[in-house]
Amino acid sequence: MGHELLGMYQEIQRTPELAIDIPDESGKGRIVRLDTGIFSLSSWEMMFHRNTFVEGSVPGDLRLLFCSGDGVEWFTDSGSMCLDHNEACFCLSDGSAERMCYQGGSSFSFLSVSVPAERFVNIIDGYVKDTDKIMDVLPGRRFAIPVEVYKALHDIGSLENIHSGFEMMRLDARLLETLSLCLQTALCEQEAKPHLHQDDLTIIRTIGKRIEDDPATIPDIPTLAHEYCMSVSKLTRSFRKVYGISLHAYVIGARLQKGAQLLAGSETPIEEIAEMVGGYAKPRHFSADFRKRFGLLPGEYRLH
Repeated sequence: MGHELLGMYQEIQRTPELAIDIPDESGKGRIVRLDTGIFSLSSWEMMFHRNTFVEGSVPGDLRLLFCSGDGVEWFTDSGSMCLDHNEACFCLSDGSAERMCYQGGSSFSFLSVSVPAERFVNIIDGYVKDTDKIMDVLPGRRFAIPVEVYKALHDIGSLENIHSGFEMMRLDARLLETLSLCLQTALCEQEAKPHLHQDDLTIIRTIGKRIEDDPATIPDIPTLAHEYCMSVSKLTRSFRKVYGISLHAYVIGARLQKGAQLLAGSETPIEEIAEMVGGYAKPRHFSADFRKRFGLLPGEYRLH
């Protein structure tokens, strides 16, 4: 890691509120940190020119990580963790060093919500039983982001748009609700759902991978259902069960992620990118969806 990039990571750890761009020689992207009355949040949008090795210590907090871009794996002295697209996980840091390698040309998008472990216990104490047991089993739990959480994260928007104390209070309230939903999901306390047959699970996973690899060529849902010999209702119901969000939302998210990758890695006009990612007859519709997802218009994202 270059000295400038290392200094940037150190500044992120110690500064309660900042927005900082990835150094041009390293890649493109923006990292934003915001501390509320309860939580510390940071959003990471990054694409590096080449494989980039990162190492640094993380404060001893409980972290809830959301991945909406390409997956990543990282290592600590106690083992390794990985996170895939549209997954979340709980991590308990002990202050030791974490190491990872970001693959060059990949588009990474994360949101991290952290809170001191002792404060986390105080938050959930009184609402749940056996907090000691929860703290033993929770770290390392990974899960598909539930649709309710997906919507909550969408409503939060860009951290750079939150300024006043009242906005901070509302953000804390949303995060508390999000935390409860993620805890319920990670601890498998949600209502029992019908079992998905292994053959159906394989098909849904195949469709999900196809969407991630080439979202521009994904047909409409009836055509997709016909290709895989499923009814539309079974396909949409099964997809939501596996990925936690609707098939339509998953396709839109993959197309926007591909658009972000093209914006950061090329000078292709925005109108052409909107056409290349598929599903957008008019560039303004692409721009509107892009802003909802990333908090910036495509042109603003490219400048960052």
